[in-house]
Amino acid sequence: YDTSGITLASTSVVWTIWADPSYSTALFTSTKTADPAALQEVSTQLTLRLLSGDGESLDSVDTSSEAYQTQYQTVYDALSKSDSAYQTLATKVNNAIKLSIEKYVTEYNKAHKKADAEQGIRKGRISVSSTKSFQRDYPYGAFAASVLGFCDADGYGTYGLEKSNGRTITLRNAYGNAIADENATTYAAKDGSNLVLSLDVNVQEVVERYLNEAIAANNVENRGAAIVMNVKTGAILAMASKPDFD
Repeated sequence: YDTSGITLASTSVVWTIWADPSYSTALFTSTKTADPAALQEVSTQLTLRLLSGDGESLDSVDTSSEAYQTQYQTVYDALSKSDSAYQTLATKVNNAIKLSIEKYVTEYNKAHKKADAEQGIRKGRISVSSTKSFQRDYPYGAFAASVLGFCDADGYGTYGLEKSNGRTITLRNAYGNAIADENATTYAAKDGSNLVLSLDVNVQEVVERYLNEAIAANNVENRGAAIVMNVKTGAILAMASKPDFD
């Protein structure tokens, strides 16, 4: 958080949606031959939910778009692998979509629990599950990137405060260099703990805006940097380096 409690980085729960085609008997005949109609129906319903944003706005999905065609083909191909016990359908899915898919699968399996020749329903089931994972979110994109840093695909901090937000208290000489001191105290970073910075988003925004203008106006070849400090307390109110990254 910034000094006033505005969120600069957070972790959200996301889901990997996967299927077990080998256990999805409703999609295949007794000889493990694919049922195109069943595969099309299930693939369509899953794709609509995956692209709906909230698991409910199915009518808002553009079925003629490239995004739809790509996601549909991914789902269809995955469900078609009758000998596979694990096929990923989508990653980084939000909770609303995950719940919508679970509801659809439950209702589908309930409807196909018994065969109904008159309605063309063959007895069987589909097996679609989810696995929890986590995603690091930066609501303001590249804002304060050089300070916050970033996490890798596995969620480990690799740069900036994301890499190390612990602290060490030690003595320094007049040049700012640490003095060898057996009494130095180090506080390691703690996973899951909130971190409140001295950065002020309003000051940071002004600094980044004018730093970009200064770099452009002065034809800077490498990069520019700026720091704003409260000289009475030493608190860093803004810190930026441009060009930065998202």
